[in-house]
Amino acid sequence: MAKKLLVAFDFDHTVIDGNSDTVVIQLLHAKPPNCKPKECWTTYMQNIFKLLHEQGVEESSYLNTITSIPPSPDMIDLLQFLHNSNVEVIIISDSNSIFIDSWLAAYKMTDIVKKVYTNQAFFDPSGLLSISMYHSQNWCKNCPENLCKGSVLDKHLKARHEEGVIFSNVAYVGDGKNDYCPCTKLSDMDHVFPRKGYYLEKLLSGDKQDDNKNQILANVTFWASASDIKAKLSELL
Repeated sequence: MAKKLLVAFDFDHTVIDGNSDTVVIQLLHAKPPNCKPKECWTTYMQNIFKLLHEQGVEESSYLNTITSIPPSPDMIDLLQFLHNSNVEVIIISDSNSIFIDSWLAAYKMTDIVKKVYTNQAFFDPSGLLSISMYHSQNWCKNCPENLCKGSVLDKHLKARHEEGVIFSNVAYVGDGKNDYCPCTKLSDMDHVFPRKGYYLEKLLSGDKQDDNKNQILANVTFWASASDIKAKLSELL
């Protein structure tokens, strides 16, 4: 079965207009410890969750904090448009399953997203939020140890192909350094949407353009509002 389009989204500073980890860190009464050089961010966040647990922060406080983060401008409209257009939507994020699933549920977006690839998390019986790496990788220097977004995108496309679903176009929407890798996996039929004012835009424009842009075959469209993405993708549908 042929499908016209797959759109893969990052979560922090892409679907949501903020960072789910850093807003939770702000729940600490004391100044948070610094992330050590070469320390995996997932390991760092587990240490933060332990401190919050010792402080007495409960599940409801986490969820209220996460669901208070607004969507990026016009993002809800874009997601609903993609859903109504029979576009497959996935999320590939270095956040965690509790944060993403809670936010999607609060904004009634759960059924719009086919699959979420992220670090798994759960609240244990004592109320401690526990997180584990999505995987442990050493093959990609552009991605952190716990999540190579490019390999996840490849994995999803392969799995869907084995299920008989082939996409004529793929789009990737992101903002950060770890969103560069999946962009390199796309063809000249595909589309990359870096958010304006964030690191991925710097990687694909300006002084760094020659070093990085030549590894990107996909069409690049910078966005400030999700309406910019909608306008471009409308041409494909």
